[in-house]
Amino acid sequence: MDRHDFISRIITMYPHIIKDDGVSSYYDLYKRAFGGKDIDFEKLFDIFATEYKEKYPPTGAYLSELSLRCLKKEPETAQRWIHVKIYNPILKAVINTDCFPAGTSENAILNTYKKRFGGEGWQIIGV
Repeated sequence: MDRHDFISRIITMYPHIIKDDGVSSYYDLYKRAFGGKDIDFEKLFDIFATEYKEKYPPTGAYLSELSLRCLKKEPETAQRWIHVKIYNPILKAVINTDCFPAGTSENAILNTYKKRFGGEGWQIIGV
């Protein structure tokens, strides 16, 4: 699957929201979001299919963020993992925690802890 196929698939998933006059706008938005990155769009679609739960089309920024996990070739200077310090509201303490793949958003990291341990109040103290 290439960029055009991926974008077409996303757009056709939301025909009730994206009217005929908005299709070109969404296509242009998504095209710009990917820039010149060499992305595995098949992998990106798999991730999108399992993680995106909204009933509205995704933003370009969201797809751009997901695409960082699907690069065919990582840039030479990119780190593969990020280490995160988290405030744990259950223990009421700052802890050094797991590593996450580089490019993982702060929201995704916080959602991981909310889903795994429950509760509110998780905060990223340092990356």
